[in-house]
Parts: sequence; C-alpha cells; structure tokens
Amino acid sequence: MPENAESNLRKLNSSTDLSFGNPQAPNRCICPTSPLYHSTPNRFLSAAIHYGATSIILERFDPELALQAIEDHRASVSQWGPTMFHRLLRLPDDVRTRYDTSSMRSAVHARRLALSF
Repeated sequence: MPENAESNLRKLNSSTDLSFGNPQAPNRCICPTSPLYHSTPNRFLSAAIHYGATSIILERFDPELALQAIEDHRASVSQWGPTMFHRLLRLPDDVRTRYDTSSMRSAVHARRLALSF
C-alpha cells in the first residue's frame, strides 16, 4: 500500500463515520441522489461499498422516485445535492408524507463552497 494511502483511508473513514453514524451497523442502506460523476456522491458511494452497505443507485433523479426508493429499500442514509434537496422540498406535502421514511437515520446535504472575491 502506498505510504499516504493508509492515512487517506483513515481520513475517509473518520469523515464517513460522521455521516453514517455507525457505518458498520448491520442492514445499512444508502441512497446517494446526486449524479455519481460529482465528487461528494462518488466518495459517499465508495465509502458505502467499503463498509459493505447496500447502495441504491437511481437511474435518474426524481424526488418522488427517491422517496419511493427510500421506502422500498428501507434506506437509512441519504446524500443530497442542493438541487436535489430543493426539488424534494418543493414537492407538495401530501406527496412528501405519502412515503414511509422512518428508516432514515441521517440525510447528508452537500454543496460546494460559495466564495466571493
């Protein structure tokens, strides 16, 4: 293993521990909703695979389909980009409450830094 690989893996594991709670808990299931070509959902998915979590991969994002997937697979962790999260919040209340999301333990919201010069 390259010299810095172990250090990088420790950093990945410690930051992932914060998102996953206890990522090694049995029956952990994650749902990254953002495109996997972005760094955050890709890293999130990589960490989930590392920990052996079940991963739900959506073919395309639709807020209602994401809620349906969370219900169907009893997802415990999700990761949302700003656009996806905003689209979820714009759903009518009756649509958002139609799905059982009681399995969820954490929802990670990620976005890039907004810098002004």
